[in-house]
Amino acid sequence: MAYRLTNEKVGVLYIASFNSNELDKFAEYIAQTIKKFTLKGGEHFVERLIIDVRGNGGVKPRIGITKI
Repeated sequence: MAYRLTNEKVGVLYIASFNSNELDKFAEYIAQTIKKFTLKGGEHFVERLIIDVRGNGGVKPRIGITKI
């Protein structure tokens, strides 16, 4: 899930779990979402991006970090 706090120019990418059967597709989704938030002049551009992994109960964290 990703959303933008318009008044604050802050984007939040919430990752509930790295436990995905299709890690490559998951990684691509994460990359595309980050790209939307960081593309200057883009509709979803934000000055700050928070990647929230609190409570993430997925697989080994190293796999998630590698995919991001």
